[in-house]
Amino acid sequence: MPDTPLEVAPRPAVDIDRAAALAREVYGVTGTVTELGSHQDRNFAIEAGDGRRVLKVANRGWGRSALEAQNAALRHIAGLEAGFDAPEPLPGLDGALLHEAVVGGDRLPLRLLSYVDGLPLSDVRHLAPAVVSDLGRLSARASAALAGFDHPGLDRVVQWDLMRANDVIAALLTSIADPGRRLLVADRATAAAERLTAVAGSLRVQAIHGDVTDDNVVG
Repeated sequence: MPDTPLEVAPRPAVDIDRAAALAREVYGVTGTVTELGSHQDRNFAIEAGDGRRVLKVANRGWGRSALEAQNAALRHIAGLEAGFDAPEPLPGLDGALLHEAVVGGDRLPLRLLSYVDGLPLSDVRHLAPAVVSDLGRLSARASAALAGFDHPGLDRVVQWDLMRANDVIAALLTSIADPGRRLLVADRATAAAERLTAVAGSLRVQAIHGDVTDDNVVG
């Protein structure tokens, strides 16, 4: 587990050939492999004879408990009428949903997910106001679906945890070159943190999908 919200391990050194071998050996899945985008992990689409799947190789910074929480959240959503499609974790040849692979001396977490058809919204040059509104509705539906979900793996230090936003802003302030803008951001962040601290005890806390962006949504 990282010690700070900004500490991230490097992306795994896994190429298409290695991904194809892992899919075959661990999950019994063969087909055409294409790499998908990811900022921290390695994701590969596998076009098999009976449909597509996604092989996810996480970086070593992810602990097992956090990935178990992700799998549990996806299975939780799959059991609801959430109003949107989400991938589901698929078992390996041994029936397990989470595996490890040794790559370059690192033990890397490995998962296989179902494939959700569509094109990433990041491929669209312009998002109409109606589409942006739909993203808001999707975020709300995801939060509603996760309202009753809990897991020990959620207790993790990550930069996407909105309760740690002030720490992340403070750590990144030096990236704002203009002194005036840097001071403005610092002042507004401090003011927001003070107001939230005053009412934090009365606010609800639950699991959410805090990264509903055009990179993570297909249409």
